[in-house]
Amino acid sequence: TTSASMAIPSFAQQTMQSTTSSSGSARVLADQFLERAQQADPEIIAFILNHPDLGPALPQETRDLLTAWASGDFSGVQDLTDQLVTAVDEFETTNSLVLGDATDNVLQTTAADDLVVGGQGSDNLTLSGNQSSYSLTISPDGLMISDRRENGDGTDQLDGIEFLDFATGLFEGPFDLTKFAGPASLAETDLQSVIELYIAYFNRAPDAVGVFFWATAFATGTSLDQMAALFVDQAETRAAYPEDTTNLAFAVIVYDNVLGRVPDAVGLNFWVGLLDRGEIQRDTFILEVLRGAKADPADTASEAFISQQLADREYLTTKTDIGAYFAIHKGMSDTANASTAMALFDGSADSALSAVSAIDAFYIDALNPDNGEFLMPLIGVLED
Repeated sequence: TTSASMAIPSFAQQTMQSTTSSSGSARVLADQFLERAQQADPEIIAFILNHPDLGPALPQETRDLLTAWASGDFSGVQDLTDQLVTAVDEFETTNSLVLGDATDNVLQTTAADDLVVGGQGSDNLTLSGNQSSYSLTISPDGLMISDRRENGDGTDQLDGIEFLDFATGLFEGPFDLTKFAGPASLAETDLQSVIELYIAYFNRAPDAVGVFFWATAFATGTSLDQMAALFVDQAETRAAYPEDTTNLAFAVIVYDNVLGRVPDAVGLNFWVGLLDRGEIQRDTFILEVLRGAKADPADTASEAFISQQLADREYLTTKTDIGAYFAIHKGMSDTANASTAMALFDGSADSALSAVSAIDAFYIDALNPDNGEFLMPLIGVLED
């Protein structure tokens, strides 16, 4: 893999012969582009044409050349590679480009701020530090990995990278972005629904690593009903609800987690009866409580019912916002801190502010590059 300086080119009035290029690495980079185009790799052609900075700066002639490449016409290859050399030379003081090829790559980041393009295949980016020293920012525009150490790997934009290989990771083996980095495609309400499962089952904010695993599964086809059922067999669920937990106790706990109150006798007897008779399972009950809290009251509902419904909705919304602030906006994953922050909320506005203050304090500690934590904030999906 070759690293070369990279930034926004201005091609319109500039030409550079390959023999006079001031940057050998730029020529290697141009040759890599050429080699990949000759291999009819549509991904790299799309990368050039669609890059938000590089693409618009290309003159129409160059865009036509790239389009011709895709069809196997290489007559304008030399001119275009010379222009690429010029573009690289112009901006050698800014970011660097780490470029893979059409095979499975193991790429090495640099101390600079890199644009890392893996291309086709399964691509692994090797990082020099422990995972707890990094922040992985997820957005609809892509992924960015930042090393918080003063003299670390810098901040790298990722394109077509499937795995991150840290010196010491949270899991055995490289961090699989295909399983954790897919929540940016979800709608706001879908992501909130995943957060609500953590509240209902565990009465805590979600951890970023966990919620993004489930959100990625949601984005790739796992339904909310399937997730709710899969939550039942998690170690944390078994610890929270031992085998001897009665359906009555389970229902009371879920009501308190979701709505912050004791259920009314009629509703409690109805749900416990269904659970005891096996007509519904516990995961279905949780989803029904969550859906009920957000449902619009019937036109015939009493004033008291409507008032309670609105209070239930506000309570769940605030807990969801607290959970999102911890895991989505701050990107933290310490489950003990997630429980502590949520436990501060008792339904009052002051307690919500206390939870936010606690999260802010946890975040300051989490940012420490030496003994902090791996952060995974998601931007551009939920309003902060």
